[in-house]
Amino acid sequence: MPVQAASPAGADLLEPISTLDDVDIRHIRYFLAVARCGSVSAAATELNVSQPSLSQQIIRLERRVGFCLFNRKPRGVEITSAGLAFLKGVEHIPHEIRAAMAAASPHRSAITIGICGGIPYATLSDVSEMIRQSILSEGRPCAMPRFQLKSIASSNQGALLRVGDIDLGIVRMPLTDPSLTIVPFSVEDMGVVMATGHPLGRSDIVRWADLRGQRLLWGDPFNDQEASRALLTAFRHRGWDPMLESGDIHRPELTIQTLHNAPDDTVAVCPRSTFRDYPNIQWRPLAGPAITESLAFAAVTGTRYASLLGHVTDTT
Repeated sequence: MPVQAASPAGADLLEPISTLDDVDIRHIRYFLAVARCGSVSAAATELNVSQPSLSQQIIRLERRVGFCLFNRKPRGVEITSAGLAFLKGVEHIPHEIRAAMAAASPHRSAITIGICGGIPYATLSDVSEMIRQSILSEGRPCAMPRFQLKSIASSNQGALLRVGDIDLGIVRMPLTDPSLTIVPFSVEDMGVVMATGHPLGRSDIVRWADLRGQRLLWGDPFNDQEASRALLTAFRHRGWDPMLESGDIHRPELTIQTLHNAPDDTVAVCPRSTFRDYPNIQWRPLAGPAITESLAFAAVTGTRYASLLGHVTDTT
């Protein structure tokens, strides 16, 4: 059945609410995922559904609402003007439903937390305790919820927080998103990580001049886009404009393996806590001016979870 053109705004107001019975929250989630990812295939991967099934559900939603939500292109999709209007109206629905369930039930089963890459286990343990203490500070008679952790890049967490796929985020700063309440909880000096036997390990401290000519082990810049740009800018301001050596810097075991197999002049720059308990690796502090890594909680402003972050600052 062909998709019809959108009816005039006034006509929509005359339709009874029962005409929406065929639209469920799954359709909204699917639509939001495709709009966020810009392609059906990427959204299908994110949602863990088959691409043909997702395509059919989007077509079914378009038929139900009566207008095209996306223009199909050889590579991906482009949201239509009608789709943008629809997006503005429905993007908060999943989050509002989850918030309503949380407010109505004294036995919230879980809080879903997005975690950016490279967070040590000890830090995750500290974060969990901070949130538990914050919940206790609210004084609400409820059972302590479980925490469900999802590995999500800082730059992707804002969209997932807004649609309610995650409740709280642990992000790497800087992160500019006017819709979010952001509360820093950890600031740590960064230093140089290198394989055992690297010449820079002979000194107790690494000067910026020592790093000239050294390659920098560098992860996917899209994982933490703003933080990655800020870090490279800080290096260049201190006189080091390194050649980038691609590798995984968000999992310590892979970072160590990559450093041992990379060219001899390759180093990484990380906080000390990330590599505190690993052998066959050296960490040395950097001479001033220091560079720090700042981690923060994030939640959508105005939600219960943003209020929870206010209690976090009271308990730290």
